[in-house]
Amino acid sequence: MPEKSISGMARIVSMHQEMLNDAKWYLEQAEQEAKKDPSSFSLWREVRATVMFSVASIESFINALAHDFVQQNNTLDQTIKDYLTESRTRYKKGTPETEPNVFIPLEEKLIGWTKVLTGNEFPHADTLWENFKKVLDFRNDLLHFKVGKSSQVYANGDVDLARLAVKSAKAIIERFYQCRGETTPGWVHTAYRQIT
Repeated sequence: MPEKSISGMARIVSMHQEMLNDAKWYLEQAEQEAKKDPSSFSLWREVRATVMFSVASIESFINALAHDFVQQNNTLDQTIKDYLTESRTRYKKGTPETEPNVFIPLEEKLIGWTKVLTGNEFPHADTLWENFKKVLDFRNDLLHFKVGKSSQVYANGDVDLARLAVKSAKAIIERFYQCRGETTPGWVHTAYRQIT
């Protein structure tokens, strides 16, 4: 998506690209911190941010594609439209009413939505998927933090997991483009870039 300028300093950016870019930046910071002090709280913070932004970039990516697909296909069956917009249409006295916010897990979005958007299966029985699930599980442990699991969460949050998070985000996005029969855009694999 091309960058568009609004009045003054505001810019519209592709959020999934920006989130992946942020993940790459936090990974760079984590790698630098790991060399200085592998037990620092700053490292833990940078690992967390890397994981959160990596997973968020994947979800933002698939959500944007689904939204665009719905917008471009006015004749979609209502069931498919509801599925891709995470909503549900109910009919009350013959009048359709849409109820938003039906939760669809990220794994289902990748597997199910990819089938709808591309007509192809999203492979999910390999090392790439296992690595993604490891990162996603860690992200979920962070978001749904429980004191009883804190030592496990802290123990698993290291620079290797941060590297795996960025690697997984890039690989998952690349896999979607493969399912669609397209070349992966350069923004996926480029190093961190500063937007000015």
